[in-house]
Amino acid sequence: MVRELLDHRPEDRLRSAHRLVCLAQTYGSVRLERACRRAQHFGEATYPAVKRILEAGLDATPLAEPSPGGTVVRYAFVRQVTDFVASLAGVAR
Repeated sequence: MVRELLDHRPEDRLRSAHRLVCLAQTYGSVRLERACRRAQHFGEATYPAVKRILEAGLDATPLAEPSPGGTVVRYAFVRQVTDFVASLAGVAR
């Protein structure tokens, strides 16, 4: 996960990578690895997500195995963001 953070504009992500590695001092490297795997599994590979996983003890919860067909369910927005913004502004579309 640190490599992922540093692959994209390392000057912007160096602090997050450092904070992520420092979590090993508090929670241990085994728990940190599990939390990182869990965060990546759900597409949320960020320091705050990993920290929340560790604080909640979710790193010990097993990840769901992919379905027998090997497909992983991903969710996507069906409507355009402009529809959402228009509804907030009270504009009929």
